[in-house]
Amino acid sequence: MWINYGNYDWAREYNRAIKPLRKDAKDLSKALEELFGAVGPQPGITESTDGWVITVPVPGLKKGDFHLARRGNKLTLSTNKDSQWLKQKSWAWTLEKGVKEKDISAECKDGIMKISIKRPEKVVLEENLIKIN
Repeated sequence: MWINYGNYDWAREYNRAIKPLRKDAKDLSKALEELFGAVGPQPGITESTDGWVITVPVPGLKKGDFHLARRGNKLTLSTNKDSQWLKQKSWAWTLEKGVKEKDISAECKDGIMKISIKRPEKVVLEENLIKIN
């Protein structure tokens, strides 16, 4: 059911109202890119009972193009290679306490860097009752 409001052009009014919003959205996107840099493919983190898997899309790069390092509880993945798809050349994550180097493995295959981190073993403290004299 349409209501006739005479010669009023609703489409023109709608476009007139929306046009500044479209421009503002483009300006906001540009401002955010200038402030934070262009955003490329972002890492994904999945958690399981065994640990975590970090996947970083790295199209066009090979495993030899990367450096994976741990310093304290920080894990850093970096590259010096240029790629039209990568806007970021370094990523860092904070590891849970107790994660050892042997619990971290990485592979780069088909443009995906996959870093697996095993969950650290929980230390169970025994409680022993001591007799008080």
